[in-house]
Amino acid sequence: VNPLKAVTAQTLSWVVQRGLNALIKRADAVIVTSDDLGKQLSLKKGNAGCQKIVTVRNVFPSNLVVPAARTPLENRPLHVLYAGTLGRAQNLRNAIDAAEIAQSQGVPIELAFVGGGVAVSALKEYAEKKHVEAKFYRVRTVSEVASFYDWADTALVHLTDWEPLDRAVPSKTYELMAAGVHITGVVKGETAKIIRELEAGDIVPPEQPQLLADLWADLFVNPSRLIVSDRGRIWVEHERDKVVPETVDELIDWIGKLE
Repeated sequence: VNPLKAVTAQTLSWVVQRGLNALIKRADAVIVTSDDLGKQLSLKKGNAGCQKIVTVRNVFPSNLVVPAARTPLENRPLHVLYAGTLGRAQNLRNAIDAAEIAQSQGVPIELAFVGGGVAVSALKEYAEKKHVEAKFYRVRTVSEVASFYDWADTALVHLTDWEPLDRAVPSKTYELMAAGVHITGVVKGETAKIIRELEAGDIVPPEQPQLLADLWADLFVNPSRLIVSDRGRIWVEHERDKVVPETVDELIDWIGKLE
């Protein structure tokens, strides 16, 4: 690691954090996208000036139409999809390592990465090096994304093992629940809690490819586990249609009374 770059990154991080804390302290209200982040901000020393912190989950309508019936898992590899940003915060090398381990144990895995990011080229090279069946796609329309959801047996929600990410919930989590796609959650914190409590898929901790490979092997042998409860879809629709609009309306009314 270049020492100068490391010092520059640390300095930049400190400046951004100080600036953000100052903004939060002066704000009348702060909107966050996860409950755990809201709790952290409310308890953080120095944020006493902020009067109101509300959670507004990013459960925006995706307009995805995904067929209810998927191709049966028979005489073919397990289809694993990742759709989203391919960057450092995701560390998707972990998924490629897991696929390599599964394949060495006789479990065929086919990975599809849909999206862009700084790690695309490195991931392609890494998959080739590991002799893992992985394809990379860039999509432009909602219908193209829906076709990948129809293809997938399970879809990754994948974050690296950084403590702040325990309080981040990728919006893709809600989209997959709404579409009824089984989630392989390589996550901790609030995202893991949501997936687990709503029976939307299975969870393994980040940076443990052997455990991820074991999960995929079990899903391959027991494909009935890929059928998820509709609790996730119902919860997302309730958040989107009722909870979020009411929360925003209440916040606007509250702000209006400050004037």
